[in-house]
Amino acid sequence: MRHYIGYTSRGETVFRNVRQDDEGVPLLLFAENETRRVEIDLAPMLDPGETISTATASGSGITASISNTATAATLTLSSPSAWGEITTTITLSTGDVITSLIRARINARQASQAAYAL
Repeated sequence: MRHYIGYTSRGETVFRNVRQDDEGVPLLLFAENETRRVEIDLAPMLDPGETISTATASGSGITASISNTATAATLTLSSPSAWGEITTTITLSTGDVITSLIRARINARQASQAAYAL
């Protein structure tokens, strides 16, 4: 399943297979021991010739790593605890910095089904 967060000049505006919590923060639901990749696409908001210089990700309650191309970053998430938060920081070639928060949690239904599996 492809997970996608697209940016425009208004910020995070396009989500595919990504929910938003009550505060509007992107939220991913995980099964236990699941690994997911999330594409963060900045191409629609970048000016001509503008690129991503660096991208970093740090996770609390989840393992996070990130890689980037000129216009997008791929966030790899794994080993979530019950709740996790990921902070991404993307620096553009112009020196502008985009910081975003993504939340992750174990899907309660899947966790309860696993507890009763025979």
